[in-house]
Order: sequence, then structure tokens, then C-alpha cells
Amino acid sequence: MTKHGMSNTRIYNIWKGMRKRCNNPNSNTYKYYGGRGIRVCREWDDFLNFYNWSISNGYQEALSIDRVDYDGDYTPDNCRWVTSEIQNSNTRKNKEFKATSPGGEIFYHDSNARFAKEHNLNREYIRSCLIGKQKTYKGWRFEYI
Repeated sequence: MTKHGMSNTRIYNIWKGMRKRCNNPNSNTYKYYGGRGIRVCREWDDFLNFYNWSISNGYQEALSIDRVDYDGDYTPDNCRWVTSEIQNSNTRKNKEFKATSPGGEIFYHDSNARFAKEHNLNREYIRSCLIGKQKTYKGWRFEYI
């Protein structure tokens, strides 16, 4: 039973959705959040803490919660309320990176999938390099810029 009387509000549903995609392996989007290691900070286990942070940090009905570092957790220091246009520009797909070939040639790109296809590479290994899980892949080096 909730004590805050906000269980039918948009902000409460945002809070529930955030927690579901990070904590529930049965969620359709878990693989993109909890499955990648993204968590909700302990402070926000309590809805009222999340609500108070939201109100103090620009929450409006038309805005969505956005993680500044999309590989980072849902925390007060990594989240903000933004328009859908801003949120859509802050995705793993659109983050620009630099690729250095085994021969030293430098490429700049914003899509792991397209770059992988263009260079006959595996996009998951490129991502592993970008997030620091491995240093190189087939002699290539990758880094976010």
C-alpha cells in the first residue's frame, strides 16, 4: 500500500518503469538496462526521494528522465529531465566515436552497427572496446569522443 497518494500519476509511472527495466529480467527492455548493468541508485528505491529530486530538478509533465551518461546508472548526478528531442540524441546509437585501424587510419562514426558492417567487424566487440571491457578488436582501437 502506498502512503504518498501518487500511484496514478505520470511521475510515479516513470519511477516504476525505470525500476522495472533495471531490476526485472522479465521486462521487455531489461536487456538494454539491467542486463547491461545499469541500476537505480538505492536512494531512489524510495519513491518520495525520487519525487523530491525530480521536483527540485525541473520535472514537468512534458519531459522525460534522461541519463547524461547512457552507460551510467540512474542517480541524481547522472539524470536530468529533458524533451524527447534531447533524449533521442543521447543514445548508444548516436554517440560519436573514433576508430583507429590496425594500420593507423582514423575514422569518426556515430553508429557501431553501420561501422561494423562497413568494415566487416562485429558491433558487440566494438562496443566492448568503447565501454572499456577490452582494449582492441582485430587490431582496431575504439574510443568515444
